[in-house]
Amino acid sequence: MNLQSSPAQLGTAIIQHWNEKIRSSQTAQNVINSYEGILLKNREGNEYVYCEYPLNPLDPNVFSWAWAIDKKTGGVGAGLQGSIAGKTQLVWYKNQKQLFRSRTIPAAAIRLRIERTRLTIDRYVETIFAALQTQTNTQDFVP
Repeated sequence: MNLQSSPAQLGTAIIQHWNEKIRSSQTAQNVINSYEGILLKNREGNEYVYCEYPLNPLDPNVFSWAWAIDKKTGGVGAGLQGSIAGKTQLVWYKNQKQLFRSRTIPAAAIRLRIERTRLTIDRYVETIFAALQTQTNTQDFVP
């Protein structure tokens, strides 16, 4: 199998590999029910959303596969997309090891808002010096 193989063959192989990784990780960690967690934050870093989904093996028969078309260049082949009922669910990019999955964040997701207080430069330097001083006063310190 190579990049000239049909999108359907590649997609099936990717899902097969993904499912094997799930099963082997569950076995190695003695886990029965796996979950995938999603943590999102806004640009300012003060709002977070967290949710979980059960992590089960995927059914390769429910996906249709096609190479993505680059919207800027019109070129084909940047990413392989797996769709269900015309909606992209999975994307794999050539030369990468990740498989991206599209998820809808549920309204019931956990939402957190925090107020961040940045350290002043004086407080930052004081904190670093205190940590270094503690480190030099322990037996584990190796100059």
